[in-house]
Amino acid sequence: MTDPRTTDPRSPAQRYRELTGAIADASRDLRARDAERVAELRRLLAVLHDRMERVGERTGMSRLAAHTHWETALDAMWAEPWMTVPPFPRPDPQADPSRLAAYEQEMYEAHEALMGLVHRTRFGFRR
Repeated sequence: MTDPRTTDPRSPAQRYRELTGAIADASRDLRARDAERVAELRRLLAVLHDRMERVGERTGMSRLAAHTHWETALDAMWAEPWMTVPPFPRPDPQADPSRLAAYEQEMYEAHEALMGLVHRTRFGFRR
């Protein structure tokens, strides 16, 4: 086995400087890649934050619409004492979020149909 000190013409100080220089270069490259990744993740975080805010606003508007439709339906059905109305339904955890617009449209159409039935005329007179 050969001794690296006898075959390498460089001094131990030179080898040390070369090794620490290589380590410094590698850490500098790593810091540069980390800085790029941080910038990329910050952009992604901003996009996701914006999306979450819009989802929160949409959720609030959907809840408000559902509660408003529910309350007007209860008010309209107040004159029907034979009908028992269950409490406000809980959200369906299995509901597909991508169908929110379709669910809202169904809710609106059902509410319109109910209001049409409640306010229908009998013999030409409103109830």
